[in-house]
Amino acid sequence: MGKFISKYGKIIISIFILALVVFGFFYQIHKNKELIIRIKNIEKQLSNQAQNQKDETKIENINTLHRYNNAIDYSYYGGHVIRLGGTGSFIDQKLAYLLTETGYLKPAEDWVLVSYNRPGDLIHVGCREDYTMINCIIDGEYQDIDQGSALGCSDELGNHYRNDISIECKKEILEIDKDEISDLSYDEVAVKLYDDFQNRIIRWQGIFCGQSQISGIKLCVIDEHHPKDNLNKDKWFWGIPQIEPNIDEYKGKWATWMLKKYGNINSENLASDETFIVTGKFVFNDCAFYDNTCIPNIEVIKIEIKQNNE
Repeated sequence: MGKFISKYGKIIISIFILALVVFGFFYQIHKNKELIIRIKNIEKQLSNQAQNQKDETKIENINTLHRYNNAIDYSYYGGHVIRLGGTGSFIDQKLAYLLTETGYLKPAEDWVLVSYNRPGDLIHVGCREDYTMINCIIDGEYQDIDQGSALGCSDELGNHYRNDISIECKKEILEIDKDEISDLSYDEVAVKLYDDFQNRIIRWQGIFCGQSQISGIKLCVIDEHHPKDNLNKDKWFWGIPQIEPNIDEYKGKWATWMLKKYGNINSENLASDETFIVTGKFVFNDCAFYDNTCIPNIEVIKIEIKQNNE
């Protein structure tokens, strides 16, 4: 009997020990799962913190780039073209660069316009739209410029293996006599269908406050009666272009085109609530489709970014 108890007691003890081992094993697995979950939660928190830091850094970089881009003076730029080969060869290399500070303009093809005549014996180098050529230099010598010509700086190809042409361009900025700018406020103008304000020059502040259409850009007015921190989206005006853009890259992007056309402003890095100063000619009030208000249509002459001291 004692042997029986001794035999089965050992079995029971072995089973008990095995149960403890199994329990410990599964307990450890459970603890490991908890540990893994905790580790994953910590990783997720760290990842979110890193992403938030990355987003904050990105926003700061965008703001810095925005301030930098709008601080660059694009009033003057230069271009250089090297053309290789004789008559009929259109192999050329272009370079565009700032004249007021160190920096290249990319892509050069947007700034330095090169064309050839049909026989292929003349090369023409010109400035981009809204710029006037102030210097034409061929093979190191300054040339007379025909300001009435659309061909720009021209040189014969002939039997020349190499043509070396440089140009210097100046931004065409319409200067407005301050005496011509009226002190008419938005509230004075946006009141009736017919008035005595037609062709008067206004200078208003505004921010983009809606989708621009093919007829212009929509700006909510900002002034002492319509402060920016309490924006009234019912008080707005159309900024319309003097001419319709015919450049494929700007189709459907009127705000981009108009900022570049009338202010030489790069729209890519602008703040969403950027305040602009719009100078333009009052054309008419659109009172037909809006309740109890008229929307002034302003033919834009100039667009500027409002500085903090203005």
